[in-house]
Amino acid sequence: MSVLTRLAVIGPQPPPAGGMARQTQQLVDLWRQQGYEVRFIPTNMPYRSKWLGRIKGVRALARLFPYCCALWRAAGEVQLFHLMANSGWSWYLFAVPAIHIGRMRSTAVVVNYRGGEAQQFLQHAVRRVKASINKAQALVVPSGYLRQVFQQFGMAVVVVPNIVDLDRFRYRQRKAIPDNATDTIELFFPRHLEYIYGADLAIEAVAQLKSKYPGLKLKLAGAGPEHNKLKQMTEDLQVADRVEFLGSMSPDQMVEAYQSAHIVINPSRVDNMPNALIESLACGTPVVACRVGGVPFMANHGEQALLVTAEKVDELKEAIDTLIRQPDLYESLRQQGRQHVEQWGWQTVRAMWLEVYQQALTENR
Repeated sequence: MSVLTRLAVIGPQPPPAGGMARQTQQLVDLWRQQGYEVRFIPTNMPYRSKWLGRIKGVRALARLFPYCCALWRAAGEVQLFHLMANSGWSWYLFAVPAIHIGRMRSTAVVVNYRGGEAQQFLQHAVRRVKASINKAQALVVPSGYLRQVFQQFGMAVVVVPNIVDLDRFRYRQRKAIPDNATDTIELFFPRHLEYIYGADLAIEAVAQLKSKYPGLKLKLAGAGPEHNKLKQMTEDLQVADRVEFLGSMSPDQMVEAYQSAHIVINPSRVDNMPNALIESLACGTPVVACRVGGVPFMANHGEQALLVTAEKVDELKEAIDTLIRQPDLYESLRQQGRQHVEQWGWQTVRAMWLEVYQQALTENR
């Protein structure tokens, strides 16, 4: 039996510091701490000449050649590729080369598929995706939602959840939300400022609640293409004094934001298994989230979080209002959420990954 000692982790690096990049970096760091020899191959290597990054088409090719060279070198030195894969062009530009180079050089490949838009992607590309995945030794997804998607298209998958660093995202004891409506009540939106994540819905909810709760504030993490539009929206809805744009944040700053907030809101229109949800639960901060993608597989409504219908601002507003008005429910969500998140701790997830890796090495002999 081959014993794994050397692997390459292939995936994005910050910036942006999104969920997939954070999971990739955590995996690299944690395996290295365990004594494994880990080669990290970023799928978003910096351009050697900055001007290349401004030309569509050319920039993809400029990144592809050095990426493939790095894959080829690593395949001769490691036993296994752990490939973080996504939907769309990312699949063809980064996942397909890694799978084929692994196959050519007899290196085991574990495809860790994380695309939240997998359903739409597979509907148009299932034959090509299957052809590539059949050359890998394992297909792993982070949620029961994605398992259902892939099973619809006849592909066998293993579920290994995202990792939450429970040493970093520590549970914080706190009192319930202030019962005085004029006191500060802080909401935190921890996603990038992209349309699919619904920051506009969060702002609308604050606008609807502002008269009832004069102390209500909303902090928005991250940057993104919706920034200017959202800024204007706060002016139009007369909540500019209630909404703060924090910009890109380091992991330590995110921890501080989770711990200081009273409620985390995740009003995504499309999602898979958001790190923000499990990080919030780990810190003991109640969550209001939209019932999309893998979210219902991560938390039960009324037990670990409050789940609402996507794009229904009235439901989002009512859920926030409910948590403010019901301290017993607020405390119950905090306690159950922290217990629930233990399943995503490193010791549990580590054992699952080792089982997948060992099976992949066995099949690759």
